Amino acid sequence: MVGIRVNVDNFDEAYELLKERGFRNAYGDETVSTASSKAAMMISPSGFSICIVKHIIEKK
Repeated sequence: MVGIRVNVDNFDEAYELLKERGFRNAYGDETVSTASSKAAMMISPSGFSICIVKHIIEKK
């Protein structure tokens, strides 16, 4: 499987944009969240995948 990983500044906006264009989340409505990132694997109707990732930077 070949896919593209895209770092985004606004995860929710990118997620909704892809959903509006027919992509579905491979994890259902779940995301992979850690202390440093939030991600979702989005699959197009034709089977192409894009993983969107928001890196969380701790402000000091």
